[in-house]
Amino acid sequence: MRTYDPKHSMSLANGCTSTGTIGGILAMPYWLETFTTSGVINPDTGLPTLTASQSAEIVSLLSAGTFFGALTASPACDFLGRRMGLMAAVGVFTVGVILQTASIAIPLFVAGRFVAGYGVGMISASIPLYQSETAPKW
Repeated sequence: MRTYDPKHSMSLANGCTSTGTIGGILAMPYWLETFTTSGVINPDTGLPTLTASQSAEIVSLLSAGTFFGALTASPACDFLGRRMGLMAAVGVFTVGVILQTASIAIPLFVAGRFVAGYGVGMISASIPLYQSETAPKW
């Protein structure tokens, strides 16, 4: 069993929620050794490799979360108010990042990706509401 590595956590907390960053994280030797379950070794690198379906699932679930987060942003902001709605969205995003950071297997990592994406979707849909109501009238 692998021990906890703080460098792993920092790399996830610093930007694992972006679909642009996840490609680099999926290629990290430490990440591959920790999360790969396929048992297939890449002959070029000598490292374990993900299956195509695992890679697709990990990358795409952030976008699935953003879809559902954007749908719930407006009702949340109407119920909680714009500022508190944004704070709640940041809380959801933070929980997703914590799940990704604490994960030692793909299922929890994927759940964290979805939850973080949900928060990103809420934030992305809430900010225009907040900006339009706080902008000065010209």
